[in-house]
Amino acid sequence: MSRKSNLIYAYTQAVKSSRKGSYVTRQAQLKTMRLIVDDLVLLRRAPHCWQELSSDQIRKLIGYWESKQLKTETIANKISVLRKICFLMDKACTFPSNKTLGLQLRASQRSSEKPSDAVFTKIEHSITKSIVEFEVYFGLTKSESIKLPGYSITDASIIIYRDIAYNHYDRIVPITTQKQHDVIAKRMQVIKQYDAQDSLLQLASFAKLSALYRSELAILNIEGHSHFREIYAKNRFVVLEKANTKTEAISILQKELGLSSDRLLKEWVK
Repeated sequence: MSRKSNLIYAYTQAVKSSRKGSYVTRQAQLKTMRLIVDDLVLLRRAPHCWQELSSDQIRKLIGYWESKQLKTETIANKISVLRKICFLMDKACTFPSNKTLGLQLRASQRSSEKPSDAVFTKIEHSITKSIVEFEVYFGLTKSESIKLPGYSITDASIIIYRDIAYNHYDRIVPITTQKQHDVIAKRMQVIKQYDAQDSLLQLASFAKLSALYRSELAILNIEGHSHFREIYAKNRFVVLEKANTKTEAISILQKELGLSSDRLLKEWVK
């Protein structure tokens, strides 16, 4: 098997074995990785295996992309995919940060607003608002929020069963605040308002609800997805740290969010 074939086989197996992200996301990652391998081979910088990929080789890639006049954001997105896949293949790998690689995005380059608690004053549609609220106040993903059935909600917690969980593992998110109870009550009102009984999926298909969500956030120029969960992580960590050590608080929060690693979580709460 050639060096190129080895690299393609390794990242393909890693992506296929991962349960992170949607099918569309994983296919996009595979496409990006194939282009990266092609560029490494073109530059005669392809390593024998991904574990041997060096900072110098990554910088050569970046230099090549810059010579092709790719935007900094496009390059950063490619590096982000490469970084994620390298971590999938080797949890202990050390991948240089964007800053180390000289990929500093200026504030003016960022086209979207990172959401905060004030985001709800901008969202108007009750369905979109409910989806986002379960992301912010329970740490659910967009998909989990849309698919959440009423029977998963108890007085003390929300149970995310593996059939809707993004990582296909059961987990429990405790209900500890009045705000969470209010969010649940509003969800039930939205469902009944549209003559449904149990979940948002009785109102429309997942694809249509996702389209509504994406469209409204796009119009409002707001980033979604993990940034909403980041709000939950930050607020929840403050509470947990009052009664636990920092390590214990992160461990508890990692389980609530269903994260396989605490790396991203530590970035969120630092």
